[in-house]
Amino acid sequence: MLNKIRKSGSRSAGFTLMELLVVVAVIALLASLLLPALTNAREMGRRMKCVSNLRQINFGTMLYVQDYDGWLPPAKHGGASTTAFAVLKLNGYIKPELWNCPSDKTEGSNLYVYMEGVRRSYLWNCEFGHGDDSWDLGEPRKLHRLRFPSKIILLLDGNQTIACTGGDAEYYYGSVHVPFVFDPARPVFCDRHSGGVNCQFADGHVEWLNTEKYYSEIYGQDDFN
Repeated sequence: MLNKIRKSGSRSAGFTLMELLVVVAVIALLASLLLPALTNAREMGRRMKCVSNLRQINFGTMLYVQDYDGWLPPAKHGGASTTAFAVLKLNGYIKPELWNCPSDKTEGSNLYVYMEGVRRSYLWNCEFGHGDDSWDLGEPRKLHRLRFPSKIILLLDGNQTIACTGGDAEYYYGSVHVPFVFDPARPVFCDRHSGGVNCQFADGHVEWLNTEKYYSEIYGQDDFN
């Protein structure tokens, strides 16, 4: 009788193969349900880091504006060493690591991905002027002369690939015609943040936009004149 009790107790303390398979199946199901949520949470963290980068770049830009009688940095004036990015970096307004969006997975080491020795994930609005008549993009602008700064994008996420060379009218030394970033047919098209991009506006706020939202809320209202 004692032996039977011991044997019965030893069987109840273990798991059958069927029970183990059920446990494994439940764990796999829970993992499949939680993985998308964890992935989304990680992307949200990267997106918030990108927003922080843009706000800090904007803060440095506003310091530049104060020091230069209200003038915003030109998108480009003369060469790679005089882009808005270079001017802000070389004069100590911005730390180089702020140029890199954590969600940017662009591959390559060409000039257009790594400018001034820094991997760069953001593009400057070329409407802020190149100071180069051959590009016909106007002169640099003063911040207080912008009529609708809440509708004017200063800089934004952009896809900087080997296909985007200095010969492209849409992309030159880190500046861009903003609508091209929202055009899937263009090399600079970008949607790395849940199908959209983060945009730093001239009034200081950062906003997420996708193609539909850009064309319904911003396009045509970003009047510089």
